Order: sequence, then C-alpha cells, then structure tokens
Amino acid sequence: MPFFRPSNAFLNWHLPESGLPPVTLRMRPPSWGLTLRAVFLMVKRNTRKEHIHRMRTAALHFTVAMLLIAGRAPAQSPDTPAASTVTQPSATASPAVQQLLSFQPSEVKFPLHDLMDVLSDRRHEGWVLAAYPDPKTRQPLIGAGFSLDLPAREHPQRDQLNPHSFLEPSSADLWQAAGLQPARLQNILVDFQQHSASWTRKNRRAKINSLAPQISDEDANLLLRIASIQAIENARAYCRNFDRLSASLCQTVTGVETSQNMLEAVATRQLLLEPMDLEGHWFRYHHLLREYLCQRLKAQSGDEVAALHRRACQWYASQELWTDAVKHAIAADDTDEAIKLIGNCAMALVRKGDLLTLLGWQRHFPADLMRGQIDVRLAIAWGMALAMRFDEALAMLAATEHDTAAGTLPERENIHWECQAIRSVVTALQDDPQTALTIAQTCLDHPSTDAWTTNVVSNVVRFAHWKAGNLESLYATPWIPYSIEEDQRNVFSSVYRLCLLGLAEMQQMRFALAERYFMESMRLAEHYAGPQSTAAALCAPLIAQIRYEQGRLNEAEALIVDRMPAINAAVLLDSVLIAYLLLVRIAVSRSNNEQAYSLLDQAQTLGYTRRWDRLIAAALVERTRLQLAEGRMAEASACVVQLDRLAATYSVPQRSNSTEIDNYRALGSAYLAMAQNRMQDAVALFSSLLESAERRHSDSPALHLRITLAVACLGANERTRSVDVFREVLKAAATAGVYRTILDQGPEIGTLLHAVRQGMPCTAQTKALSSYIDHLLEGWRERYRPERRQTTGAERESLSARERNILELIAEGQSNKEIARILGIAPETVKSHVKSIFIKLSVDKRAHAVARAQALGLVRSR
Repeated sequence: MPFFRPSNAFLNWHLPESGLPPVTLRMRPPSWGLTLRAVFLMVKRNTRKEHIHRMRTAALHFTVAMLLIAGRAPAQSPDTPAASTVTQPSATASPAVQQLLSFQPSEVKFPLHDLMDVLSDRRHEGWVLAAYPDPKTRQPLIGAGFSLDLPAREHPQRDQLNPHSFLEPSSADLWQAAGLQPARLQNILVDFQQHSASWTRKNRRAKINSLAPQISDEDANLLLRIASIQAIENARAYCRNFDRLSASLCQTVTGVETSQNMLEAVATRQLLLEPMDLEGHWFRYHHLLREYLCQRLKAQSGDEVAALHRRACQWYASQELWTDAVKHAIAADDTDEAIKLIGNCAMALVRKGDLLTLLGWQRHFPADLMRGQIDVRLAIAWGMALAMRFDEALAMLAATEHDTAAGTLPERENIHWECQAIRSVVTALQDDPQTALTIAQTCLDHPSTDAWTTNVVSNVVRFAHWKAGNLESLYATPWIPYSIEEDQRNVFSSVYRLCLLGLAEMQQMRFALAERYFMESMRLAEHYAGPQSTAAALCAPLIAQIRYEQGRLNEAEALIVDRMPAINAAVLLDSVLIAYLLLVRIAVSRSNNEQAYSLLDQAQTLGYTRRWDRLIAAALVERTRLQLAEGRMAEASACVVQLDRLAATYSVPQRSNSTEIDNYRALGSAYLAMAQNRMQDAVALFSSLLESAERRHSDSPALHLRITLAVACLGANERTRSVDVFREVLKAAATAGVYRTILDQGPEIGTLLHAVRQGMPCTAQTKALSSYIDHLLEGWRERYRPERRQTTGAERESLSARERNILELIAEGQSNKEIARILGIAPETVKSHVKSIFIKLSVDKRAHAVARAQALGLVRSR
C-alpha cells in the first residue's frame, strides 16, 4: 500500500457527532494502512498533538469513523482539482487497477477530498514533492508517503462471505493509474538510488526541506487520490469481524414478522449494515453499531435482555451454530444450558487452535457445575495444556480421573489414556522430551479411536525424537492422514506436524525443504484459523528465521512483531526462543541495544514463569555476547556465573535437557574466554561443543560452532587451521544459502573471508563459491566498515549509463564478446569499459564488480 505501514495499537474513540458513547478498539491492521493522525483530525480537529502523527492504524477504522460521522451522503461530493483528469480504465490495465479507476465518490458517505485533505498535511513531512527514504525501511517515498518501489502481491480474501477482494497492485501500476508516465517513475527511482547513501537520521529533516521538486502538487494529488481509493477498497475487504443477522434470527428474537424487509431497508440506507450473500439471507453490521444499540436496549428495556439472549441461543442451537449459542447462553446467565452447549463445540475449538475462547468460557462456571461433563472437562484440559497452563491442566486431569473412578471399565480405560495423552503434551511443552516420549509411546501402544488424539501423541513422539537427534525415528513416526474436510477441523495438529518436520530439515541445513514445510503450515493456519491465530503464531518465527538468514530483516520482523502476544501465550518453546533471538539480533543490527536488552528481559521473565530453563540459558548467552561487544566484561562474567548455576541444577545425568543447558553454559564461557584473550580455552570449548553437535546430527548448530571455532583459532594464532575450518564452513554454507549467521560473528569474519577468497583458484568449479564469498564480503563491508558507505553515492554517480548496462550483462554471466554483440559495439570497447568499472568500484575481478554493484543497488541480486 502506498501509505505508511500500520502498527497495532489500542485506541479510545469518542465520536460526539455520532451520538455514540466512547468505545475501545483493538487495532489489527492488514498490510496497508493510513496514519492514525488522519483519523484524529477528521474526528476531532482540535486534538492535533505532535506524537499522534507517528502512530499508524488500519484504513478500515478510518472508513468506519467516516461512516459514523457523516449523517448522510453528500448530494454532490466535490473532488480535488486533480479529479477531473483521472485516468479511465484501459483494456490492458490489471483487474485491480481497473477496479480502482472505476471507483465513484458516491460509493462512500464522506467526501473523498476530506480524506485526501487530512493526509496531505503539509506541516510535517507528509507532503514532499521529491523522493525521500522511509525512516525505518529506507524505501523511497514521495508525496503523502506514496511508496515508489513496492511490487504487486497476492492478498487472498480469507472470508468466504466477503465479496470484496484486497487490492495490492505494484507502485508502478498505481503510478500509471494516477495518469503519470512510467518513465518519470523510473527516473525518480534512479536518482533516489544514486543519492540514498547520503541520507542519515541526523540530516533527514534538513535534506527533505532542501529537495528540489520532482513532481507537481497536481501529480501528488493524483497519487494521493488513487491511494485513498485503494485504502477504501481494502477497508471493505478487511471488514471481517462483523456480527451476522438473518431475518429468521431477528424474527425469533423480536417476534417481528417483517424482519427481512427491515434488514433490507437498513442496508439500503447504508446504516453500517450490508448483505453477505447475493440472496440477502445474511447481513452483517459493525461492532460499533452493536455497542450503541445494546446500550440503548439496556437503557430502554433492560429487563428483557436476558429473554432475548435465550431466544437467540435457541435459534443458534437449532442451526448447530454452537459457538454463538454458547455466547448467548452465557449472556443470559443460563450456565446449565451453556455447559451443555459447550459439549458440542469444545473439542472443535481445541482442534482449530482457538484455545482462548474455550478457556474464556471456562472462567464463567464453578468447577462443581462441570463435574458431570467429562467431555467438556477433557476438552478444557487439552486447551489448558496447549495454552501452557500446565499446573491447571494437570489438576484438571487428576480431578477428572478421580471423579470417574467408579465408572465402567471401558469408560475408565478410555478416559485414562486420553488423560495420559494430555499429560504427554504437557510434559513435552514443559521441555522435558525424554519423559514425554515415555508417556506418548505408551499411548501409541493403546491407540485411541480418535484420529486427532493419536496424531497429537505422534507429534509428541516426533518432537522427542527431533530433540534427541533421532531423525530416522522421527520420520518413521506414524501419522493418520486427514481428509480435506478433517484438515479444516484438525488444523492445529497438522500445523504442529509440518513445523516439526521443517525444524528437522533446518537442523540438517536443508533450508529450501524446511521453508516448504513452514509455508504450507502457515497456509493451513491462516486459511482455517486466521492470520493472528495460535497456529499462525507457531509458524511465523520459523519462517522469520529463514527470512533473517537470507538478510531480509524487515520481513522477518514483520512476521513476528504483531504476533508476539500469541507467541508468548501459547506457542512451543522452540518457536518462542527463535522469535526472541531474531528480534534481539534485528535490534542490535539497527544499533538499538536498549530494545535488545528489553527483549532479553522479557524472554527471561517468560522462562522463569514457565520454568523453561532452555529459554533462560539462551537469553543469558545472547546477553553475554551483547555485553562483551560493548566492553562490559564484569556484567558478561556475571551472566556466565548464572549459566554455571543453572547448569549445576542439571548435574543429574538422567535429567532431560542437561546436555543442552550444559552446552549453553560452555558457549557463554567460550565467548567470555575469547574476550579475555584466553584463546586456547575458547578453542577447547568450541571443539567440545562441535563434537557434541555432530553426535546429535545437528548440522546447523555445528556450522555455527565451526564459524566461532575458526574465529577463535585465528585469535590463537592458528591461522592455517582457522582458514581450513572456515573454508569447509563456506562450502557447506554456500549450498544452504547461509548469510546472516556468518556475518553475525563479528568484524573478525572479514579476515577469514579475505583469506579464503585470496587462496581460491579461479576455475569453473569454484565460480559459484567465489560469487558467494564476494556476496558475503560486500555484506561484511556494509555492516562493519561504515566508511565505505560514504563513498557509495559517488561510486553510483561515477558510472556512466553504458557502464551500468555492461555491469548488468556481466551479472547475467555474459562474456565480453557476447556483450559486444548485444550492444553492437567492439569487444575492445567493452574491455575498456570493464577496466573503467573496475577502477571506479575499486575491484579487480568481474565477480567482485557484480557483488559491489548489487550492494550499491545498480544490479539486482539473483
């Protein structure tokens, strides 16, 4: 979306013009958004505060606010001066662009120019007529924050009852839709790339004020108009959390026989109600309207509310819409009926991963009321286990088995083995894989008649084998395939299985296959449970880990940040650990150590709360590295002391995870030894850790340890061994596509990269490896040699158009003769240009020139 990226926020809105009471909204924006400042200014003009314009929110809430404020649609909606020149749809335009160009201002109840007027606020940097970088992503923006280089992307509509589709065309498409020439956009981007290196946080404001205009006010208004329309269209597509109404339901609750006509009349008048299907059987209204109407009902007919909820409960139950029926039974304070109804949907919620809904219901009922509802109690125990409420889950299981002790033998047996299955899940999520395997394997020997229970237990077995490094046993663990219909109901167990298989592939450094598993799990989670579900939160850190490794830090962060509440609440320890470590390292890469320490504090607090010692140990090691990088030797030593104490509690060999905790202790000690220049001690520790990783077939951790071992050997003046070890690292890393793991080891890695590169023969067999090392060297220079960044702008400007063309062809693998034939010039001329390129980029080989050009943005990375 061309406007600023949104972020989650809580917001109290008071809309006095609408007559509604204050309401609280939970913002959960999609990938497009508008500034929250715009909403405030439209709603209440006198609340202009400087901090507001830094906040972001979704365009949906802006549209809803406009609909609430506007009493009626304007008779004639005046548009901006640019509206008269709006481009008409062409036959060659994409469907999304054609839909944008077909928009009519009469489709909304507020004047479009009001939205545009607010967003074009010229008192800040919201109206710049030349390209400038976004302060976070450094992507080029222009006008009122219009992004210039975003690609088109798919944004599928997950709500089958929503007829509106998301519109995510590319920046170039939107530029053309605004009636502007594509060549102008390309020239602006080229100019931006040439000068982007000179932008810093300190000079940002001054440079914005000194920019020469690249577009006119009229052009900016055209871009603003088309982007505003896109926001409105996406708001329609995003309106998913609407309550539903039907004529039958309304008639049952109110007794009004003309309910269908009334609903159609309300929808026709656009009073926040619209049909959900072509036949007009179902309608939906926004929750703001619901809040208002409910308060009026309580004020005027408060004694009738409970009876209305009972009627609604009966109607939903007759339609087998159990979740809605339970909600109305609870609202009617009919606990007996609610408990009976929960039995129809409790396990369905667990299998879908909607744990918080079920556990939220459970709080409404005293324990004695559910004593006879064994199925409900077992479902709640499943929910508690998967939501990391371990002690409550175990207490529920013990009470259930006690209460059924007098039952028939088959019933007792079935309940016992289901309780054992839940105990295996609790034990696995408590990070005790050995004990969990013992319990789960016994359950598999007494298979349940329920495929979901059997598959969940098999996931526990799979998890335990993965942690033990028994990958053959992991792959041999049975799984009962679901049908397509069952996949929708049992999404949580399917997502867990795919994630565990992906983690096993990551461990073996088969990143491409791991990514396929993770993406498939995310597809299932988002499609059947929702993008903010617990299932999606389980997958997100795993995909983010791959994106981080590829150097795509912004994408990695975006996958995790908005899902952190769900990740903290109900996700496997390994996903939680990955999420925190990624966010910490992203913060460090942005020189935001304060944020990194805050994240480590949160991770350790969660570790102590859940008794996840592995999370505590990982956070202490990361804190040690960060403090050593800052020269805080005493604090780092204190962290190692804490690791020693933690490892001492695992002195009993039979205790689960003792090896991993001891490895974290050794890793922290090795980092401290390196900082204290005790290189031989560090080499010995890293060598021991490497042997342990290799015994467990942990290829990815072993690669990481070989890198640190090479750095330690270099510090110990064992240069030959260091280079040999690192050469083998690069051969394995090049195949897997490892990038950030190598660069994260510190500036010393540059010495090893240069040593391996210089000693490498130039042959056809080493071409791919040479290119990979050159790519790493460029990344190292950008990260650890900031003085190089000051020269990038001059390097870009010094290359002629012809030299850039030749660079692109070199990057494609063309020889001098092939380039000459393509460009229609002599080979000697090409050779002369290549020599000039080498001089200007300070390189001496073609591969180096390509890598340098990719770092400067002159050539696309392939």
